[in-house]
Amino acid sequence: MKSNNFRSVEFWKSAVTTMPDNSFYELLRSVFGKIKTPFNKQQLINDLEVFLLRDDIQKTIAAYIDQNDAKIIAAAALFGEPVPGELESFFAGEFSFAQLQDIVVNLEERFILYRFNDENILSRKVVSRLALNPVLEQTLRPNDKHYQEDNISEQLLECRAGEMAAYGQCKAKDKPCGKCPVNTANTPDYNNRKSYYQEV
Repeated sequence: MKSNNFRSVEFWKSAVTTMPDNSFYELLRSVFGKIKTPFNKQQLINDLEVFLLRDDIQKTIAAYIDQNDAKIIAAAALFGEPVPGELESFFAGEFSFAQLQDIVVNLEERFILYRFNDENILSRKVVSRLALNPVLEQTLRPNDKHYQEDNISEQLLECRAGEMAAYGQCKAKDKPCGKCPVNTANTPDYNNRKSYYQEV
């Protein structure tokens, strides 16, 4: 995954802060718990950036990425900010509509993916796009040098196309290489968002 799959951090901040207030504060409460009043969106998003940049948090995020998450992350990188319909078509036959939506929403709740509105210049229609969080670039981007050294570039490409079992779970001689940032072995249960962030 190359760095051009990630927009600027400021763009991400702008997209998150333009969410409806209820959605924004519910999302932030999953990280910080009770938020003191008065609310300041800009300060909260700055605090969130600092929080997500912590080494322990990035390691937790990487550890919680399972095989289905990894496929969606790889597809988001492959398509480059896809509209929801592109993912639905790509994963037709593998995930139902409801399953795909559950995975995508969960990735948004964990700040791995975010949405932003994009206006088509020709049609003047506004579409919602999914993008990878640039604050997590070092966690979501595999080490290309590592892949080259282990001579598994073809597997990496398959992974990016969503064909491998897990993005980042490269294999050498049928065994996980153990060097990738995404390690799906012994993945904890992430359904409880409080345990995901507030117990690290």
